[in-house]
Parts: sequence; structure tokens; C-alpha cells
Amino acid sequence: MITLKIKYTTTEDGLNLIREYRKQYSSVLHYAYNRRYEGVSEKDTEHQLSSLNNIPLIKSYLKRCAVKNATQLIKENDKKQLIFGGKKNFIDRCKNKITKDEFLDKRLSKLYIIGEVNYHGNRMMIINEDLESFIFKPTRKDRIILNIAGRYKRYKSILNKLYHLQKDKQMPITYMLDNEYIYLTYDEALVEQTFK
Repeated sequence: MITLKIKYTTTEDGLNLIREYRKQYSSVLHYAYNRRYEGVSEKDTEHQLSSLNNIPLIKSYLKRCAVKNATQLIKENDKKQLIFGGKKNFIDRCKNKITKDEFLDKRLSKLYIIGEVNYHGNRMMIINEDLESFIFKPTRKDRIILNIAGRYKRYKSILNKLYHLQKDKQMPITYMLDNEYIYLTYDEALVEQTFK
């Protein structure tokens, strides 16, 4: 698996909506992480998420992604308890070196959207056909254009291949999204095999 880190720009409204999604997703992820850390199964954790309040943007698919993300975080950290936002930031907050708002901003998790072949690679994100932007589509009505910023040429070749694979429903593409970067994860072997 290969992950590309791509800087993007978008409108102020788009950034605000992404930030709100990240804020609500973080609440779900932290809850799911704690349940999974306690040994609750993925299925039961997902069921318990229905009792959470103040997360109207996070529908069932993103809840499922959060549970998978929580399981992955536990494996990556060798089952050690994780401090969201980082230990250093936690200590800085305790010593009043950073404000509460700065600490809460650093605690926001990346929006994690697992790819699915049947949905053109991913339900909520696609590579735009111009190959210079992505479309984040959290609902049927909402569409946020994420324009690639910076040095675009180095991504053009791979984005072209991934665009055709997503269009033909041949490959899942997993995305992570924060307020600056898109992290795009795909199976390099499948791309090489398809475009021999």
C-alpha cells in the first residue's frame, strides 16, 4: 500500500464544513477507540455509537470507518493507551503553555474514509476528471472541491491511473483528510498490474 500526501486549497465555507466533520468524527473515533481498547467487539462498538449525541454529520458509514480506524490505532500502538493530540500537547495544556482551543484543535483526528470498489473507489471522495482536484461529497447535496496546491506535476501520472481505476470500479481508494492535506492510500501492485 502506498500513501500520497497532497496539499489542497478550498473555499472558507468548505474548510469550515471539513473542520466540523473532523470535530464530530474525532468524538466518534475517541469513543470507539476507548470501547475497542476495553475489548468490546467492532460490531458492539458500532452499535453503541448510535447512543452518542451531537454528531448529526456522522452517518453510519463514517461510524464504521471510525471503528476500523480505532482498531487500527490499537494495533499500531501495541495496545498501549493513546493520548489523542499527543502527550507533549497534553503536558503543555496542563502547564497552560497552550490555550484550550489550541489543544482541542490539535486533538482533531483526520477524517478517515475507507475505500470501496462498488462506489467508484470511495463513497465520499473522488478524483475529479480534470486531475487537478478532488471532490469531497459528504452528502448527496454537499460537494466541496479540493484543489491540488503546490507541485502538481509529480502526481499527474498516478492520479490519471487512479482516476481510470475508480471510474471503472476496479480499485478501492482510502482517504484521510485534515484541513491542509489529503492522504490518499491505494494498492500499488494493483495499479502496476493494470497498467503494464
